[in-house]
Amino acid sequence: MQETAVRADAPPETPEVASPRAPRKARIWNLAVILLPSAGIALLGWRHRALSDDGLIFLRTVRQVLAGNGPVLNVGERSEANTSTLWQWILVIAGWLSPADLGFTAVVGGLALTTLGIAVGLDATRRLYGGAGLRGGAGRYVLPAGVLVLFAVPPFWDFATTGLDSGLGTFWLAGCWWLLVRSRTLHRPGDSAARHRGDRRTQWLLGTSAWLGLGPMVRPDMAVVSLTFFVALTVVTRPGWEITVLRLTAAAGLPLAYEFFRAGYYGVLMPLPGIAKEASAGDPDRGLAYVVDFVTPYWLYAPLALGLAVLVVLLVGMTRASRASDDGA
Repeated sequence: MQETAVRADAPPETPEVASPRAPRKARIWNLAVILLPSAGIALLGWRHRALSDDGLIFLRTVRQVLAGNGPVLNVGERSEANTSTLWQWILVIAGWLSPADLGFTAVVGGLALTTLGIAVGLDATRRLYGGAGLRGGAGRYVLPAGVLVLFAVPPFWDFATTGLDSGLGTFWLAGCWWLLVRSRTLHRPGDSAARHRGDRRTQWLLGTSAWLGLGPMVRPDMAVVSLTFFVALTVVTRPGWEITVLRLTAAAGLPLAYEFFRAGYYGVLMPLPGIAKEASAGDPDRGLAYVVDFVTPYWLYAPLALGLAVLVVLLVGMTRASRASDDGA
C-alpha cells in the first residue's frame, strides 16, 4: 500500500466550517423581505384609507346586533345583507370591546389584517424556499417578486381598508398558505419521532383543517379555495382515513353549524348578496374581459412574462441537473 508523506512542519488539517456570517446575512435579508413590503403596503393602505358604501352596510348590521335587534339590516326584517359572515361578527366583537368609532375600527382592522396577511404569506414563502428559520439554520436568500406586483395595483391599496372583508380575505388566504407550508416541514415520512408525536400531529391537522374550513364564512365563493387547500393538505400530509374523517369534521363543523342557524333565522342558505350574484351559469367572455381590464391598465403583462421566463429557466436547470445525476449514476 502506498502511503502519502506528510511534512513534519505542515499545519494540522482542520475541517471546513461554514462562516456564520452567511446564514446571519440571509436571515437579515429574509426578515427585511418580509417587513419592508408589509410596511409599504400598510403605508399605501393608510394613505388611501376610506370607508365604502358597502362597508357602511356592515356597520349598520353590526350596530343592530349591538343594539339587541339581531344580525339584520332593518328591524323586523330578517335579511342577511353582508357577504362575509366572519367579518361581520369580528366587527361585532370589536365594537363590543372597544369604545372607538366603529367605522374607524373597521378601517384600521381591515388594514391590520391586510398587513398581517402580506407578512404571513411572505413568511410562508420564506419557509418554503429559504430553508432556515429567522433564528437559525443555513438559509438562502429569497426574493418573493410577486409581492412587488401589489405596489403597482392601486385598487389593492384602496381595498386594504374600505370597511369590507378584503383584509380578512388576505389574512385568511395567507394563513392557509402558511399552515400548508408548515405542515409540509413538520410532517415528513420516515420521521423517527413520528410515533411519539402522533397526538401533536393529529392536533395540528385538525387545527389546520378548522382554519381551512373558514373559507365559506369569509366569503361564500371561498368555499372553492377551502376545498383546494384541503386537497393540498391531504396530499402533503397523507393521513389515514380516520384522521381524514376527523379533518373533514373539523373543517365543516363551524360553517355547517352556521348554516343551520342561517336556515332557521333567515330562511335561506346563502347571504342575499351571494344569492344575487349566484354564478351557476358560466360567462367566459365576461370573465376574459375582467381579466383584460385588470391586467392592461397596470402593465401586468411585464411581470407575468418575467415570471414565465424565470419558470422556464428553472425547469431547464432542473432537467439538466436530473440528467447529470442520471449520467453519474
